[in-house]
Amino acid sequence: KLLDEQQIEYIGNGIDTENFQPQPSTSQPDKTIFGMVARFEAIKNHQLLLDAVKHLRLSNSNFKVLLIGQGELQTEISAKIAAHQLQDWIEIRAYSTDMASFYQEIDVGLLTSFGEGLPRALLEPMACAKPVICTDVKGSREAVKDQQTGFIIPLGDAQTLANKMQWLIEHPTERTQMGLAAREHVVGNFSA
Repeated sequence: KLLDEQQIEYIGNGIDTENFQPQPSTSQPDKTIFGMVARFEAIKNHQLLLDAVKHLRLSNSNFKVLLIGQGELQTEISAKIAAHQLQDWIEIRAYSTDMASFYQEIDVGLLTSFGEGLPRALLEPMACAKPVICTDVKGSREAVKDQQTGFIIPLGDAQTLANKMQWLIEHPTERTQMGLAAREHVVGNFSA
């Protein structure tokens, strides 16, 4: 009796693979778009991503990272992006509930958390045929098949994250193949 019936919405554990499905890419062909959906809280470890972007921009400027989330650290993270002059490579998008459209817009999903349950922020882009990169934490490593549906990187290793991002930029054919494998993995193991 905490909520009225019209306030209740059921969200199951499985991914709606009809809603989260591949669409033709809308990204620019010369720019790889990475996306991370995560609350702006310490556990989501945005600093690791900022550090990786600092490394990657020195060797490749043909990428963009889109962030969506809400939380107490959003202002601080925005200030860090500005302080390190990363605005050309990182954009914080307005909060949205249309996650399927967001995932269909990006080329690669990211999740740099210190800890996770079974993260929808990995499974949903995978269902949209996007490979992902995540940190080696429980939950994330259960969702991702390393080097098949994406990459699992050591926690706290910004250089390895930058290297994996670089590899996915330089290998679009393999990136597409990993994305298709990711979709197949979600449909076979994590669908509603």
